[in-house]
Formats: sequence, structure tokens, C-alpha cells
Amino acid sequence: MWGCIGVNGVGPLVRFEDTIDNTTYLEILEGYLLKAFPKLRGTSSSPGALIFQDDNAKSHRTVNLINWFKAHHVQTLNWPSWSPDLTP
Repeated sequence: MWGCIGVNGVGPLVRFEDTIDNTTYLEILEGYLLKAFPKLRGTSSSPGALIFQDDNAKSHRTVNLINWFKAHHVQTLNWPSWSPDLTP
């Protein structure tokens, strides 16, 4: 499962049958995250910061994903892997 939440609402919940590798993760970000962020980050009068947090899995920190985040001006939150605080 993949989903996203923000202070201003929730994004889609996406179900996947297979293991998510860095290529699949990039497809998720392209297909779902970019569409959900305008709603989650606020209104045009109060846009808020664009900060993304995930579980810091190895497949989420590949060079192509780091470059994708930079290209789309998405700041990532440094978070330890397997953190119990990650669960909302």
C-alpha cells in the first residue's frame, strides 16, 4: 500500500501486488504524489512547504529518485528506517 496525508487532507491510497523497487516507486511519485501535493500543501494564499517523508528504505534513496526530488523541488525529511514514529 502507498498513500499520502498532509495537514490539509489526504491523498490517494494505492494498492500494489508486487514488491516496490525504485522504478515502481518513481512511477508512484509521478502518477500519484505530484497530483496530490497541491491539495495537501494548502491553498494558493497559504501554500505551505513541500516536504516529503517516507520510510527511508534503500530503494527510496537511489540516485534517480534523489535527482527526481530535486528536479520537482520536493524537499525530503531525513528520517530513520523502521521508525515507529512514521505511522500517522
